[in-house]
Amino acid sequence: MALRYLARSYPNENWAQFLDRSNDVDWEKLILTGQSQGGGHACFIAMKMHRVARVLMFGAPKDFNVYYNKPGAWFFEPSITPGNRFFSFVHEGDDHNGCTYQQQLQIYQAMRLMPQYSVVDADQVPYPYKHSRLLTGSFPQTNAHGAPIRDQRYVNAWKYLLTEPVQ
Repeated sequence: MALRYLARSYPNENWAQFLDRSNDVDWEKLILTGQSQGGGHACFIAMKMHRVARVLMFGAPKDFNVYYNKPGAWFFEPSITPGNRFFSFVHEGDDHNGCTYQQQLQIYQAMRLMPQYSVVDADQVPYPYKHSRLLTGSFPQTNAHGAPIRDQRYVNAWKYLLTEPVQ
C-alpha cells in the first residue's frame, strides 16, 4: 500500500500519521477529494465504504439515472460518513458531464444535504459562504465543469472547503 511505503521510506514527512496501530489506513484522518468522476468516487467511498474526515467534490457527484429521471439509488441510502463532512462545488453552467445543474440539485436532496444546506454562489456571497456545504459559481466560464477547481478566483472557496469546521 502506498501509505505504508511512504511512511517507511520518508519517515520525516510524517506519513505514518495516516496509519492506525495495525498499520492500515486510518480513514477518519483522510480528506477525499476529486473532480468530475473522481469526485463521485470520493463521495461513493465516503458514503458506502469508509467514514472519512471530509469529502470535497468538484463538478460532482453527477450519478443521475436519466432512464428513471432520478439520482443514482445509492444516494438515497444511509451514509457511513456524516453529511456535514461533504462539500460540493459545481458551476451553475455545468449542464453536461453526467447530469444537468438541476439534476445536480436533486442529487443534493437525495444525499440529504438539501434543504439542510442552501446552495451558495461563491461569485456573489463572500467567505464564509453562509457556512454552506454546497457552493456554486455563476461567473461565465468557457469550461463550467472544470471551473470550480481551475479558476483562480475561487482560491478563497478552496480554503473554505478545506477548513470549515465539521464538528
